[in-house]
Amino acid sequence: MQLRILLLILLFWPMLCQAQIASHWKHQLWTKWLPALEMGTAEERWQARLAFLTWPEASLPVLRQGMMTSESPENWRFAQVLAQIGDESDIQRMLDAWQSLSSTRQDVWVGSLERLYMRFRQESQQKLLLTRFQFESEEVIDPRSGRADGEIIYKLSNSTAFPRLVQVRINIWRGMADPDWPERLHWLESGNSVEVSLPVTLLFEPRVPTVRLDLDVMEIGVRETLLHERHEIPVSGRPAPPKSSQRRSLNLPKTDDNEVPKRQSEEAESG
Repeated sequence: MQLRILLLILLFWPMLCQAQIASHWKHQLWTKWLPALEMGTAEERWQARLAFLTWPEASLPVLRQGMMTSESPENWRFAQVLAQIGDESDIQRMLDAWQSLSSTRQDVWVGSLERLYMRFRQESQQKLLLTRFQFESEEVIDPRSGRADGEIIYKLSNSTAFPRLVQVRINIWRGMADPDWPERLHWLESGNSVEVSLPVTLLFEPRVPTVRLDLDVMEIGVRETLLHERHEIPVSGRPAPPKSSQRRSLNLPKTDDNEVPKRQSEEAESG
């Protein structure tokens, strides 16, 4: 009986040791390395990064929880590590944490998102669609006031076979916006769309006929503009100028349908 127990212990000892080590390592990640990554010294942060990268499977839930719940301005440090070991589902988590927690270091967040996104990005010949882009106001614009209150609305649809991480930028010509809004990032799954309404006050000179909005959509990690669209807002009481894509009719002189046959018969008689 004792020999059988000894054999069982020898058989399962490696598994018991591995489970004990895993439990101890997870405890260390939560209690030691997570606080060190956020608030430790430079040496402690380096050791914490090494600890998380050494055990990625156990580190993922710890980093995700820390990133979503931390109220520290240093929470961008979680995104840096998560960009190296996370999966595609962490892209939306990063966006939510960045936007909801009003985090600092925009450059680090965008860089971490780009690094994570480019690990899983796949090429596609299809393009994104901009199905709506307009300025809406409940009040008639008074050109003498030099301002117009309303909303800038745009809607993007992903018709490609793969998700896309895009950045939307809106520029104003012949006017300015109050408040000035930051560039926005959107994670668009295949077949999904996003519609955004931006409350804004447009400020302009009373003499200008229109205020122009330019919208650019760029894919993160790809140095090219996917979409570019313009929208003219009449602010002088006169209609907006026609778009250059419209065809203009040619002012040709009118001719009588019987003129050509008549001329041909006169030439035949003279010959």
